[in-house]
Amino acid sequence: MAIKKRAAPRGATPVTEKNPRNLQIRIPALPFNIHWSVMLIPVLLGMLTWGLVQVTDRWLISEVRVSGNLDIWSAEDLVNATSSVVGQGFFSADIDQVYEALNAFPMLTAVQVKKRWPGYIEIRAREDIPMALLNGNQVISIRGVVSDIPAQMNVHGLALIRSDMANLPDAIQYFRFVQQALGTQGTGVTSLTVSSTGSVAVDLSNHWHVALGKRAIEERVKRLEKMVSAMPQERIAGIDLRYGKGAAIQWRSEQEKG
Repeated sequence: MAIKKRAAPRGATPVTEKNPRNLQIRIPALPFNIHWSVMLIPVLLGMLTWGLVQVTDRWLISEVRVSGNLDIWSAEDLVNATSSVVGQGFFSADIDQVYEALNAFPMLTAVQVKKRWPGYIEIRAREDIPMALLNGNQVISIRGVVSDIPAQMNVHGLALIRSDMANLPDAIQYFRFVQQALGTQGTGVTSLTVSSTGSVAVDLSNHWHVALGKRAIEERVKRLEKMVSAMPQERIAGIDLRYGKGAAIQWRSEQEKG
């Protein structure tokens, strides 16, 4: 007798259960081993530094001391300008703040600021040397640095350079050259003018007005040097050296000589 198989129920699909998989995530190992104590070193150092600053800042900046070769400015001027640092902690005191205050002083150069234990700021400074006035409202140092004229600066006896900024480097060079050439004869420059076109003229301490022109300035100054040593200075009012090898001389009148 044949046995009839039982048919699967209609409308449903049998589900075959699968064995669950274990999900594993692998984290790549570091190329080197770091002990946990090594990682704590920066943290401990940071805490130690912070604690040290908190303790040592009980020592405060009590004063500012100034030394150096000062003529235009006084030590008191520099102390007053940097007094805001007084009362700050020795280690937390802002040295850049002191430098910034000193940068506002025209003609002040070679500035050094240091903290000195147990609680003061030392400022060493030197002033630049004025060479000439620029257009009457600024001063040029012997290093060629242009700055404002300090209110208390004595400008009496300084020569005057007239020039725009474009021609200023040439003006300074000509001024130095003429001063050097004539200085050995006791004659100096009272003013030097460089026009917008580059033409040069100088007024000398012997009351000569000298036109040098735009070309061959050094050669013309050498000719001027010979004329200063050879000619009667009190009889000459002006010299025009804008010629190839000669010069036009303006003589003083009898009234001017008298």
